[in-house]
Amino acid sequence: MHTYIPPLLDFVDSTLSVEERYQSVKSILHEYECIVSFTKVNGESRDMYCTLREDLMPVANQLLKEDIVDIPKNINVITVWCDDISAWRAIRTMNITKVILAPKKWTITLEEAEDGSGDLVMPLPEDFLTIQGWKEGDTLNWEDNKDGSWTLSKVKSD
Repeated sequence: MHTYIPPLLDFVDSTLSVEERYQSVKSILHEYECIVSFTKVNGESRDMYCTLREDLMPVANQLLKEDIVDIPKNINVITVWCDDISAWRAIRTMNITKVILAPKKWTITLEEAEDGSGDLVMPLPEDFLTIQGWKEGDTLNWEDNKDGSWTLSKVKSD
């Protein structure tokens, strides 16, 4: 079984400056959907699903961003697109405690086999195969977890 360990930024005992922390967080958010853990102004802890990937933000916001020139950078606050409520949110940079990749979800539509047998084929997305370390032609084992779910693992070849 292949275990995928996502990148993690842990700032709990960090000595990074506000600018280094700002750059680290912005960099990972521009590439991935993440869970950002932070302490709110009122002292509560919060985990927020967010990103800065342009393909995941509304088109109107992307266009607006292109029209604005010379926006002053405030490294004390990071503005992010909050996935779970589809809105912009700001986080104080020094209140961020950690950043991890959000669990990836795929919706896969079964397709009828091309051989006319009536069998169904489950085409797995390339990024899923890459994360699992699988490739086309690998033999997979289906294990019934007896709770309505299944575990898929690669059969090790000799």
